[in-house]
This record gives sequence, structure tokens and C-alpha cells, in this order.
Amino acid sequence: MGYGGKFVEQDQARRLRAEGWTLAEIVAELGMSKSSASIWCRAVEVDVATLDERRRARWEAASHPSRKRPSRLQLEKEAQIVRLRDEGRASVGAMSERDLLIAGTMLSSGEGGKTDGSVNLAKQ
Repeated sequence: MGYGGKFVEQDQARRLRAEGWTLAEIVAELGMSKSSASIWCRAVEVDVATLDERRRARWEAASHPSRKRPSRLQLEKEAQIVRLRDEGRASVGAMSERDLLIAGTMLSSGEGGKTDGSVNLAKQ
């Protein structure tokens, strides 16, 4: 009989991730490696706002002396990133499987150029 896997731990990790827990929190709670948690949870959809809030709370609650609190500029930058991400999502809207395939193909090509507002793929 083969190895059955850690089904209980996988289910727990996926449940916590779906609740918005960060990978670091899951690792600490369940005592597993971060790579296992990452692999087990990669297909779990997470509410980004909840995840961002948990990360911020964890950062702010850090009491280790070598860990600094984020500066005003870091907080402003983080707020800008969140705002721009939300604006981008609102602007683009939902993407179909075809849209994702096209975007993935463009990204994976990795080379090319941008000129006058157009994107050119490298010639192969």
C-alpha cells in the first residue's frame, strides 16, 4: 500500500487559507514547511482584502526588536499599490480563459519592446 499523504493537514491548510490566513500563519499554526503550505494552498482562492489586512496586522503586531514597523513612506507606497491594483481590476474587469491565455503567452514570451503605445514580441 502506498503513501496516503497528509490529507488532514492539507485540508486544514486549505481551510485556513480560504479564511484569509497568510502562508506564514498557516505554517506556524500547523507546523509544516512553507513549501508544503504553498503547494497545498496554491489553488485556493483568497479574498485579497482580507489577506492584505491580516498581513498588515501581523506586521504591526511584530514585537521582535530587529523588525521595524513600516515607515510612513512604506505605508503610503502600500496604499498606492492597493489603490492601483483595485483600479486596474476595475478597468480590466473579468478575464475569460482566452484572455488569460493571451496574457500568459505575452508574459511568457519575455522579450520584445514597447514603442508608441504598442507591444511587439521578439522575432523567433
